Amino acid sequence: WYYKGSETPARLAAAWPRLHSFLMDKWRVDELYDSTILAASRLASVVAANFDKYVVDGILTNVTSGTVTLIGGLFTALQNGLVHAYGAVMAGGLLVVAFFFVVPHPKPYVVGDPDGVSVKFEAAKGLAYEYRWDFDGDGKFDTEWQPTAAASHDYSDAELSRSFMAVLESGDDDHRTTHRVVAGEAMALSLSALGDWKADAKNAKPPAVVADKEGLVVHPNGARVRKDDSLQPPDAQVHVGRGEHVTIGDARLSVMGLVRPRLAVRNAFGMESAHSLRLTLPPLAERIHAEVAVREGAGR
Repeated sequence: WYYKGSETPARLAAAWPRLHSFLMDKWRVDELYDSTILAASRLASVVAANFDKYVVDGILTNVTSGTVTLIGGLFTALQNGLVHAYGAVMAGGLLVVAFFFVVPHPKPYVVGDPDGVSVKFEAAKGLAYEYRWDFDGDGKFDTEWQPTAAASHDYSDAELSRSFMAVLESGDDDHRTTHRVVAGEAMALSLSALGDWKADAKNAKPPAVVADKEGLVVHPNGARVRKDDSLQPPDAQVHVGRGEHVTIGDARLSVMGLVRPRLAVRNAFGMESAHSLRLTLPPLAERIHAEVAVREGAGR
């Protein structure tokens, strides 16, 4: 066509202008390369430059060097060869040491695992320390000042009934959710934690839990509630006292008494200090998961 001077190429170019331009631009491979590979390279270079400027030079270099310079400046100011500066440092150190010995530091802790409602306590020892305990946290100390840091106490029902701690353990992953409940208050249950909780799919609605002075009262409302290995009626009121538990669906709801024992310590200078603990009794029983396999056979 071009050799013989045909007009066909001109007509094709006029009929297909976009295709002609696309072919004349070498399929626009250069433009595609520029908008993809080269654009990504330019963006990566900008990110790398900013990272080097603000992170490497800004944080890793300037901040660390500034910190070293600041600390060095502080020690340089102290190490100035002046006797009164060294004396001030020594006086500050003596004040810290004196504060440690003058102010008592009570650190009570429970020894071992509580045996039911019987608990053994101990506390940190110090110079001429004396101790007294408020086991039930009512604001009145139950012991007089004594030099020994060890003590034990058997909690009564009255001491453990002032406040309760409820623990909901899900059936799938044994995840625990802790709730502090007070008499007269309702406790919200996570239906996802209960798993398959409906005993009657038609009439079931979420179970309700309300606290009273002795523990929790569970209203099944058609949910599967078990206590002492027996399925409770769907319209019953199931009471869960301290140290007891029920199973709602696939989850277990346990109730424990909550107390805050308090320790007061004084030293030879007459300085006093107090510290409290948070204790739940009786301890939460371990939940055991078992898988039961049934083997097929004659008469089974």
